[in-house]
Amino acid sequence: MLTACSGGGGDGESSSAAPSASSVSSESASPDDSSSGSPSSSPSASASGSYEPATETSPAKNVPVPELPEAAREPTQEGLEATVEYWWETEYYLKATGEVDPMEEVSTADCKLCQSLSNRWSEAYELGGWAENEPAEVQVQFTKIDNGGLGGTGAMLVSEAPGQMYMPDGEAAASGDGSTNRPWVFSALFDESTGNWRLESLGAQG
Repeated sequence: MLTACSGGGGDGESSSAAPSASSVSSESASPDDSSSGSPSSSPSASASGSYEPATETSPAKNVPVPELPEAAREPTQEGLEATVEYWWETEYYLKATGEVDPMEEVSTADCKLCQSLSNRWSEAYELGGWAENEPAEVQVQFTKIDNGGLGGTGAMLVSEAPGQMYMPDGEAAASGDGSTNRPWVFSALFDESTGNWRLESLGAQG
């Protein structure tokens, strides 16, 4: 269970919240293309009932499933920015539920952080654990489209709230202090077979 929430140390992986992991990618972009800022979406009521955040005694309930924005289906800078902001919505949803599908929809098989998070959190919830966490706030600083419009890179600032992981018996396990405006870089590919952007790598710097 502890492994499911704290950084394992492989391939530059780190952990900044409880549980919140990050993985550093060396690919970066040129800061002369575009700039945007947007916090990831906060939970709202779902069709199955009102959203209830996690507590120290129970996991979150009725967590709304993130919906892929239409912009993410366009091979443009706007589409890339929308996708990386949406990825953080799926990151919160994964940690709140253990469900991997939304994140995998916008991640390639080569994204080490994406695969690590999916494996760890699905296992954590299968074992009966849960997380008490909040959505991250994300500000995309710039993006750059390359490879004939089928690839892109960029940078963002990410603020993560402190979080806590709980064992199946309710005992507090790993925790994290969160971060404020931590710089991240990312790269992505536009998948023509599915018609949407997918994150290829992303990770915190410094």
